[in-house]
Amino acid sequence: MKSVRPDYLKLYAITDDGPDLVERVRLALEGGATCIQHRAKGASFEAAKADALAIQSLCREAGVPFIVNDSLELALAIGADGLHVGQSDTAARDARRALGPDAILGVSAATVAEAVKAEQDGADYLGAGAVFSTSTKLDATHVTHDALRAICGAVDIPVVAIGGIHAGNLLQLEHSGIAGISVVSAVFGAPDVKAAACELKSLVNRADFTLPDETGMILDFDGTILDSMHVWLGLAGDFLRANGAEPRPDLDEQLANCADLVSGAAWIQKEYGLKLTPEETLQGLLDMLNSRYLACELKPGAEEFLREAGRRGFRLVIGTASDRAAVEAILAKHGLLGLFRDIVTTGETGLDKKDPAFYWLALERLGTRRSSTWLFDDAPFCLDAARSCGIRTVGVPDIFFPAENFAGADRVLKRLDEWFRS
Repeated sequence: MKSVRPDYLKLYAITDDGPDLVERVRLALEGGATCIQHRAKGASFEAAKADALAIQSLCREAGVPFIVNDSLELALAIGADGLHVGQSDTAARDARRALGPDAILGVSAATVAEAVKAEQDGADYLGAGAVFSTSTKLDATHVTHDALRAICGAVDIPVVAIGGIHAGNLLQLEHSGIAGISVVSAVFGAPDVKAAACELKSLVNRADFTLPDETGMILDFDGTILDSMHVWLGLAGDFLRANGAEPRPDLDEQLANCADLVSGAAWIQKEYGLKLTPEETLQGLLDMLNSRYLACELKPGAEEFLREAGRRGFRLVIGTASDRAAVEAILAKHGLLGLFRDIVTTGETGLDKKDPAFYWLALERLGTRRSSTWLFDDAPFCLDAARSCGIRTVGVPDIFFPAENFAGADRVLKRLDEWFRS
């Protein structure tokens, strides 16, 4: 068997540790289960092997894949169709190497970054969840429906949703991009296993899981939306003077190479030998910045652009190195805060804007396909990082980087509202 067909994942049933397991698997298959995963966390190897062989025989009769959970040793010993591993189990790359190219490999993923890495490491499909609260796995990470959409839009392999799914909430997963659902108790915990599987299969067949091709936009704030770069130009020098140090002529040039305020503060503290910690330096810069921020105006065309994007139903997030509170205050002042699904900051995430992981996280907050998502930024290195994720890019030149620095961008705008003029 080569890879996994998306229809195998429509109703992916995972076994529990209850009695009469083999008989209940037979009933689940009769009810329409399209894939069976054998999970035997507490069983001995020999007991797990005996059950696995019996279930595998049923699956082969039914023509559906049989997947072993976690145990590479067991999967290889019985020649299972595939193996599913979690983030703390056997590494996906090692599992793929051991299984060879033809076995199915599934990997659990709760973030876009985990999903992309799993695909790169050889996964044929992903299990994403928990999408609802679940009693089956109490330590499961919650995956929001926007994050689920983003995971589906970030990879080219099928995704099956897992965690707390039952007949009453299954249709809430419509338009998420999934290939199907994965359940444990909704089938194997039901009084009538066959009837439960049949009902779920009918609902899955009815559901429209197609991921809409919605436009997502990640918008930088300073220099892209807010005309604030002149504040940044004088900020570091004024801060140094206030702390008894004379800024050198190349200060702004050096800081232009820093990805965000955090790295800039650390560089200033070290380079000028300030009698402050990096954290105190950062806070001092933030305090000075925030006191000047509210006096800044939006860049020409920015408000018109944002309101039109909102009117058209585009999904918007801010991706910034600035402080959340300051950004929120300015957006609220102009009546624009409600247009954004979230504000992603380098300070809160611990990621700088040169790191592709920053854009994967922003994509999760949007819930859009990477190919339908755009980054708007006035720094070329930010566009480079987003482009490496498959996100499309728009350069918005400002005082630090002129238009010739944006040769790699998909589009270059003098002002944001030009977007809707062409």
